Amino acid sequence: MALPAPNPRAMLADRGYDSDGFRQDLLIHGILPVIPSRKGRSVPQSLNQKAV
Repeated sequence: MALPAPNPRAMLADRGYDSDGFRQDLLIHGILPVIPSRKGRSVPQSLNQKAV
């Protein structure tokens, strides 16, 4: 199992982690969320694929 980076710049996650609160927590800690939006999301979030 890989150990987490001490200061990650981005976090790659699946749609299960697509929530405004989770994204906000990552941004507060200086981590760019790279998470595709759920199909039912009323306002899709942009997906920065070049971040990782």
